[in-house]
Amino acid sequence: MTADPTLRFYADPEEFLAAAGAYLAADPVVSTVVASVTRRMAARRAEGVTLPEDDWWLMVRDASGAVVGAAMRTAPFPPRPAFLLPMPPEAAEALAHAWHRRGERVRAVNGALPRRPRPATAGSMFRPAYVNDLIDG
Repeated sequence: MTADPTLRFYADPEEFLAAAGAYLAADPVVSTVVASVTRRMAARRAEGVTLPEDDWWLMVRDASGAVVGAAMRTAPFPPRPAFLLPMPPEAAEALAHAWHRRGERVRAVNGALPRRPRPATAGSMFRPAYVNDLIDG
């Protein structure tokens, strides 16, 4: 990613799903939390439930317009951590700047961690990846 990413915040979960649905569906395991929480929030809104005003969803696009990341801030408990899907470092930095411009105090972040490349060892070749992650760190 060479050009600055474009960040688009959404207050409406249906609008976010319409824009980011294909991106979320492309990797359903990684995006399951964002997709399922957003669908649940959209259903609640359709039932007439008022969502918190400070809930948001985010879609990140690169210079070509391709979606390269997504996030949400919908946690109902303090410190209301944002939930981030993997995104390029430039997008994460742009998001931090956007939070500052918006006056948001983000004290915690949760989400999907990018996979770290690691050298193969005899033991790691025979363990499931999640076990290697627990062992390595």
